[in-house]
Amino acid sequence: MTTSATDPTSSDTASETATAAALRKALLASDPELSKFNPLDRILAHDQFETGTHGWTELIGNYDGRGNLDTVDDHMRD
Repeated sequence: MTTSATDPTSSDTASETATAAALRKALLASDPELSKFNPLDRILAHDQFETGTHGWTELIGNYDGRGNLDTVDDHMRD
């Protein structure tokens, strides 16, 4: 079976994933602050303490995957 160039196929998705991974690697390598680390696939926050928010960023976990604030500890609620 052959597919045309306009049909989405799994090989197209794999190619896009590989391209995204290569782009991510290049971006991380080009930033001296990030290239020191091996961050997770998804960077949640990157604060440069000298020029950013100076660490005054509250990052709270909400790990149920549904955005339910009932899962956040009482002392972390707004």
